[in-house]
Amino acid sequence: YNMEKMLKDNKEKFTKENIDFAKNTLSNAKTKIDLEDVNKLKKENEILTKASHKLAEELYKQSSKHKDKTSNKTTTETNQSKNKTENVVDADFEETK
Repeated sequence: YNMEKMLKDNKEKFTKENIDFAKNTLSNAKTKIDLEDVNKLKKENEILTKASHKLAEELYKQSSKHKDKTSNKTTTETNQSKNKTENVVDADFEETK
């Protein structure tokens, strides 16, 4: 279910190769779900997990690229605002009551 949801929610973010791999892995696992052989089920679970990790890795890479772009933009904006505030003059004052 989780892998199907990940594919559905983020389809535009994955490469066609990874989508096809994940769909094939899912369909293979679904056909073997009724097997009584525990070892074969464990092997299918491992394959599904690897496919899921591959998709998650692709999402993470895209997320970190987006984060880097945002970070660079924020740094530029911060530097620009520092340049604007460099004309500030410190002054001494006394408070009278």
